[in-house]
Amino acid sequence: MAEDKRVFQHWPVILMVLIVAAIFLIKMLTYQVDTTEYAIVLRFGEPQAETVRPRAPGLHFKLPWETVWRQDNRVQCFEGNMGEFEEIMTADGKNIVVSVFIGWKIGSAAEDQLMFMEKLGDLTTATDQLTELLRTYRSGVFGTVNFNTLVNIDEEKVKLDQVEDEIHAAISNNAKALYGIDVEFVGIRHLGFPDNVTTDVIKRMQAERQTKSAATKAEGEAKAMAIRSQADLDVRKQMADAEVAAKAIEAAAETEVASLYADFEAQPELAKLLLRRETAKKIAANEMIIIMDANEEPWIMFQNDTDNQPEDE
Repeated sequence: MAEDKRVFQHWPVILMVLIVAAIFLIKMLTYQVDTTEYAIVLRFGEPQAETVRPRAPGLHFKLPWETVWRQDNRVQCFEGNMGEFEEIMTADGKNIVVSVFIGWKIGSAAEDQLMFMEKLGDLTTATDQLTELLRTYRSGVFGTVNFNTLVNIDEEKVKLDQVEDEIHAAISNNAKALYGIDVEFVGIRHLGFPDNVTTDVIKRMQAERQTKSAATKAEGEAKAMAIRSQADLDVRKQMADAEVAAKAIEAAAETEVASLYADFEAQPELAKLLLRRETAKKIAANEMIIIMDANEEPWIMFQNDTDNQPEDE
């Protein structure tokens, strides 16, 4: 009875031991695959087929002597473990400094994962091999293009996208065949020049800018000349039209004046009187006091002599 009491007193310790043992046993007999990783079960170093040991995300069972190889299935981005900035010569003999980055991941197919595990084993070894591929094909592709397809003031002549595509295709084919790696993208992060050619490049770009500026200026001057010529032509045309209209008005006026002269010739005294009155109106319109001889024109019309009076009928 006393022994039963002692056992009952130590039941928390016994329960804890059983829980730990159960956890340890579950850990030995199960494996968890996360959604961000690939997992291959190994039995004495031999990979088990996916039909035997599932590789899909979730909780799965395994034997105690089996181990699990795990690797990240997400896209990895890097610029190489060495030679990040590399001096390369273009096809036309120009030196440039280039840095290229790639995005890659382990292939999703079972054979790609198996190939990666057997030939590389982990991400660190994979980046070492990809660095060699990156350096090889980076130099190879840039060595086949001319400098003006990389740097040019004319955007249509720049072929950086084409260069990236060629590097991507070359690395992707070899990485897939050799290591089961999918290269998702390739990009040019940096494109520069060694110090000894930077000045020459700047001078060349300045010369190209000056040439383009001169061409633009000449084009503008030609357009301005054409506009001025058209404006001069319009002015001459308008002046000619105005002269024609003025001559027509002048001719009409001369015709009207001629008819008036005919009337004046018929009554000369009346014509004199009208001209004197018109002149007096113009002088009075200035609102000035003028002292003049009454015998002068046009004031002579105000005299009472018989010469300026109309004759009685």
